[in-house]
Amino acid sequence: AVVSTQSTGAPAPACGGSGNEIEWFSANTGSVTDYLERMEEVFLLNRTNVDREKVSFLITHLGQDGYDTLKSLCEPDRPNTKSFAQLSELLINHLDPSPTPMSERHKFFRLQQGKLAIADWKTKLGKAASKCEFGAYRDNAIRDQFIFGLACEKTRTMLMAEENVTMQVAYRRALAREQASEDNRQISASNASSKVTAHATSTNSTSDECNWTTAKDRSGKKPDSRSKPEQKNGSKYGNGNTKVCVRCKLSVRANKCSDSQCKTKCFKCGTFGHTKQLCRKSKVNNVTADVEEYE
Repeated sequence: AVVSTQSTGAPAPACGGSGNEIEWFSANTGSVTDYLERMEEVFLLNRTNVDREKVSFLITHLGQDGYDTLKSLCEPDRPNTKSFAQLSELLINHLDPSPTPMSERHKFFRLQQGKLAIADWKTKLGKAASKCEFGAYRDNAIRDQFIFGLACEKTRTMLMAEENVTMQVAYRRALAREQASEDNRQISASNASSKVTAHATSTNSTSDECNWTTAKDRSGKKPDSRSKPEQKNGSKYGNGNTKVCVRCKLSVRANKCSDSQCKTKCFKCGTFGHTKQLCRKSKVNNVTADVEEYE
């Protein structure tokens, strides 16, 4: 049978009426052994020394299903004819049967930290070890399983490499690495957030520049590879450090000019060394023709 609670909405009546209370017992409360230990503390706080009062307090905190279970355990006697110690023993043997120490040790050495914090992991091992009857080996058993069951492989490797490491040292170092790992995670998250913000700003700037370039040349015409590049202060280099021929003023790379020979051919006079726009012969011929026509 399973002991259940009467109600979880309100606390049980206080023992002795002093306000020191305890909830009704149920399967969700946890171990009946732990519950009875807490009840003993309530008796202490309320200075309850009469065993018959303790029995009444226990019976009224089991609920109807719990009382039926207790009655079946006391048959053929009634529960109120037993002492508090006898009723406690009956409930513990029925609801918390003691497993063998060997089975408890088997479960102990299979425990893993998982997602528990280091402090919670240590507490869990200490509670589990209390049922294993390790004796003088208890501290070493907890230390070994504390290290073996760690979720962090780097921390586990570091502790296993040390000689004569104690539980206190292992706990302190594992706790320090856990805190350092958490701090590093927060720093990495902060740095990643800063990079995203910087990238977004850079992207917006690049986007504006691209839009400006596109808007500047909306004619759809293909750029002239022979067009004259911009020069600054008479330099032979235009924008983008492009080398320019000093004679034809065009890109050296595009026209394959050299310092000693210009390979650009004039479309008017047919000679090399200048472009049609820079042809001096055409200008001279035009002037002569104008003079003759005037005369």
